[in-house]
Amino acid sequence: MESDNDEILNFIDSKNKEVNIKLDSKQIFFIYMQTIINSLKNTYSELNNLNNAIIAKNLIMSIFWIFISYTNNLKLIMFMSDRAILLYNEYIKVSKSYQIDNINITEIKTFIINKTVGPIHLKKNNKEYSELFEICCQIDNLFTRLFISLGSEFKNHINKIYPIVGNVLYKLYIKDKSNISFIKENIDNIINNGLENLIYNVNLFKINGELLLNNQDYDFENKLKIDIKNNYLNPEEPFNINNLILN
Repeated sequence: MESDNDEILNFIDSKNKEVNIKLDSKQIFFIYMQTIINSLKNTYSELNNLNNAIIAKNLIMSIFWIFISYTNNLKLIMFMSDRAILLYNEYIKVSKSYQIDNINITEIKTFIINKTVGPIHLKKNNKEYSELFEICCQIDNLFTRLFISLGSEFKNHINKIYPIVGNVLYKLYIKDKSNISFIKENIDNIINNGLENLIYNVNLFKINGELLLNNQDYDFENKLKIDIKNNYLNPEEPFNINNLILN
């Protein structure tokens, strides 16, 4: 009789054999971004608790990168990430139904890891995605801080801004890895300059980033901000995540 670990490993390996491609960084980045958003939105919708949603998001982040180091099957990674979100929410709700007040988060994490990742471990010294991991951490930082600030309103704003932010971040990362300092500074600006001006700040970051990409400079304080307010507040069409999945 197969153990749970053997069963999970056999399932993952069978799906892994179905795909014989190398994932590119753009696929990974946008799928990761969507996974983080789904984790925060779905967990908060189910549990109505900011802390639980952030714990789930951090767990999903770990599971995602373990799978990235093991398999090229993007659909499998998305499936297992969604499965982890579902298991987390169900575990919390069942615990509450039995009136268990002090839920052991470590036990929850262990249970979900066993049901998704099984015996797989993150490969050490995996340099292939180390730089991509850094930029993904920045988008995770932005979304988490927005989620903490916006709470239940997060779901109403995130779909408007993530295509803009994601596209600019990725282009900056591809052009020059040293742009990470610019990215960190502008993420701070988006958060710290007032949520009432969120769309404005996101579009300011977009234009600032595109000027940097084109090796141009601009006096934003005196020449650009009025133009942004008047003409640049409509976000781009939502990014179609399905276009990045290779069959």
